[in-house]
Amino acid sequence: MRHIACSVGVGFFLNRWINGRKVFDEALFHKYKYPEISGRSLIKRAGSALSCRGDPPAVHTGIEATVLMNILLTNDDGIHSRGIEALYESLSAAHEVYIIAPDGERSACSNAITVRHDLSVQTLSEGRYSVNGYPADCVNVGLHGGLLPAIDLVISGINHGPNLGDDIYFSGTTAGARTAFIFGVSGIALSLDCMGSSDHFGGAADFMATYIDDYPELAELGPLFLNINYPDLPAEHIAGVRYTTLGKRRYRDSYNLTGDGKNGMSMRLEGRIESDEIAGSDAVELRKGYISITPLGLDCTDHAFLRRFSERGVHG
Repeated sequence: MRHIACSVGVGFFLNRWINGRKVFDEALFHKYKYPEISGRSLIKRAGSALSCRGDPPAVHTGIEATVLMNILLTNDDGIHSRGIEALYESLSAAHEVYIIAPDGERSACSNAITVRHDLSVQTLSEGRYSVNGYPADCVNVGLHGGLLPAIDLVISGINHGPNLGDDIYFSGTTAGARTAFIFGVSGIALSLDCMGSSDHFGGAADFMATYIDDYPELAELGPLFLNINYPDLPAEHIAGVRYTTLGKRRYRDSYNLTGDGKNGMSMRLEGRIESDEIAGSDAVELRKGYISITPLGLDCTDHAFLRRFSERGVHG
């Protein structure tokens, strides 16, 4: 990662272009009600960068600091989806952005990975590849396939639909971020709370561009694995940002018989999804209009079970 710092005048605007760069407006930032995230750390870091370069920060009325990163984008909706294009447009202004994504939709594929046959990797343009595999394949190719420079951050999305609670175990979007984290690289999954079309992919992408400006501080203790859900609302109607727990989803599944042949049948999954009302959970805060950010991990050990049997003196 490289630190790039530049100075701008007063009245600079969030995600507005000035002299060829995006600059940060803290007033507009708080107008859009992101109270838990402060721009002060950006200004502090910018001052440090300018000091190292020998420029006097005191003469500047406003400062924008950008950490230039190599970012890999993937998704489970396919390389031509609106969500991944919105991310590319917002992030590529300040970062080196690459795309490796499935050649078609791979929704609900979880962490599937291709191990028994070759992957077809098609070059669509410089730094942009489609793969006939899964999101986990795409991230693995990006990190280990020799096609890209060292990746600092993997962002998976923007998914066309939320990923809340137990959804993360089925989600190909979350799997893209998880795969990066497994290999020691920060991964962020970003989903928009819509079903299909929306006018707010750009807003979600711009939020991500602003959020990762604080990446050095966010990841100071090690790689991140975050699941972010963005409301399907205009930016001015966003209630704020909340760090949340995973909620509980209830899948009321059923199968509809769509064909009955001599040697078998065909069935289609139907049903509905319900969310438990758990205070501070992703589903509850998202429904209130907040951007939900849930920090995740990999440890699935049932520690309560281990403690219970350890206390009983039962050992394998």
